[in-house]
Amino acid sequence: MNNPVGGTFTGRLRLFGLAWRTSLKWPTALLVLVALVLPTLSGVKDTAGAALRDWLDLFSMMMTSPIALIFPLLVVFIAASRLYQEMGNRYIVNVRARVSIRRYLGSKLLIALLITFATFALSTFLAFVVAFYFWPTIGNPSVRPDLYDMTSAQAATDALTRVTFSSLLSEGTWTYGVVYSVWVGISAALYAGFGTACLVLVSSRVFALAIPFLVYFVQNIGAALLGTPHYGLMYAAFPFGLIQSSMWEAIVPTAILAAVVVALWVHVFVNVRRLETLQ
Repeated sequence: MNNPVGGTFTGRLRLFGLAWRTSLKWPTALLVLVALVLPTLSGVKDTAGAALRDWLDLFSMMMTSPIALIFPLLVVFIAASRLYQEMGNRYIVNVRARVSIRRYLGSKLLIALLITFATFALSTFLAFVVAFYFWPTIGNPSVRPDLYDMTSAQAATDALTRVTFSSLLSEGTWTYGVVYSVWVGISAALYAGFGTACLVLVSSRVFALAIPFLVYFVQNIGAALLGTPHYGLMYAAFPFGLIQSSMWEAIVPTAILAAVVVALWVHVFVNVRRLETLQ
């Protein structure tokens, strides 16, 4: 008997390549571009009339761009827009006859994780490079530590205890930039996995895409009402605007989200032949 497409190693590579090419078509490519540059452009625009202590303040302005508010929504649109179309036009049902549905969904999941991790890690790293390395080359506009009764050295010391993850600056500026960029990329990948799982499991495609954002929004409100805003999912990914807390307070809600995403995908792969959305 012949192996279905994706049944051999070469077939899996072809399946992965096809999923990669189709996932980066319009409008996904445009959304990726927006995600890459919007934080940096938004932060630079907001420096007009601002008084910043140092480059960390500028980086904070970049990372509290509108993207932070709609983070899961943008991630899911980038990760799952192609799968959304395929689920809607019943393409995925026709695929079952030619491709192992588990491998097909696995390739979709892998592509979603890779694209969103790369997009948002690079977006964060671009903002970091502009704030910490490009900004000094143009004369540090709007950086005025003297308005805070600080010298530049005092501002640098203050930065170590200002926000979550900024303590990593004591290990070197690049360490902070790389680690935090990877952290945002991981957070994005989790919401991508969450959104694609919901799309496979929930019959209403529109509602499925909204679930990660609704969880993000409601959980943030709940954490704030309980007096523990540091445990909110938004502040776990973008810990700016609050006083510094332990990195564990960002890791805990993110780890819980990761456990939920893993559980959902285990359920998908175990029950893939019985899911109504794939029939």
